[in-house]
Amino acid sequence: MNDKKNEAFRIITALFGGLAGGFFAAVIVLFALQKWTMRMDVQTVIIGCIFAVFLPACLDVFARYEIPLMAAEVIMVGVSYLITSLYASQTAGNTAALDAMNQLFAIFHALALVVVAVRFFIRRKAARR
Repeated sequence: MNDKKNEAFRIITALFGGLAGGFFAAVIVLFALQKWTMRMDVQTVIIGCIFAVFLPACLDVFARYEIPLMAAEVIMVGVSYLITSLYASQTAGNTAALDAMNQLFAIFHALALVVVAVRFFIRRKAARR
């Protein structure tokens, strides 16, 4: 019975950790983009990409408590994408700006998912050794 409680606690912690992490990741990405006044130049895209890709690694502290990191990180990226997409739909002045922002956020979060997957496979291989 205690094992089931521990497993439920781990799953709930991964869920809430991913939700909170996704919210804070979206806030950080949007703040960084606003800091550079939403210019769509190379510097802005690279900096935003760095934030979006490496923020899921902040959840690695959960590994100490045997929380499922993959689930928490995927939830984090999904929530962040949802929030940034909602932000784009509310703030874009026209269709071209909305499309550009949606493409930018899709690129950020797709790369973040790729990095999460790569890190998962690296951790999995290291655990097998």
